[in-house]
Amino acid sequence: MDPAVSNDVSTVARIIGTFQTTDEEEIKEKRNAEVLRCMAKDDDRIKNARKKLFEQTTLASESLSMAETRLELLWDHMKLMTKAHNKLDLMWRDHMNEFDTSVTKAVSIFSKFHGEVDKVGAAMKKVVAAEEKDAAAAEEKEAAAVNAEEKEAAAVKKEAAAFDLQRR
Repeated sequence: MDPAVSNDVSTVARIIGTFQTTDEEEIKEKRNAEVLRCMAKDDDRIKNARKKLFEQTTLASESLSMAETRLELLWDHMKLMTKAHNKLDLMWRDHMNEFDTSVTKAVSIFSKFHGEVDKVGAAMKKVVAAEEKDAAAAEEKEAAAVNAEEKEAAAVKKEAAAFDLQRR
């Protein structure tokens, strides 16, 4: 082979290698930027979900506190009713009916609180599911980006090989 042609071929090969490296770096930068953008969106969604979960937990805690206060008031009411019954010789049946009504109300309040606790539990499960789904999606995106990068690198190599064959 003529030395001038050999120098031209090696120069072209170096130029193609430089372009290939530059393209790979650009692809990596774009992929990294996309991954970071997706992670930022995921972080925002997780923060919002945690904020909502905290608010629901706070509301449930306040509901429990109110139910406990109501139960204490009902207990005090029952003690006062018992004293009044003893002093005034009220009929035991009337007293028990009032107490039964108070207990029914307390049970109703606790049932509502239990429903709030169930809602908080369901919300926590949703947050965990969303985090797992987001992590899986991020892994899939990254795998797809790596696959695309490998395909593009293979295509560039094929083009370089075809170019070498044409030059010969």
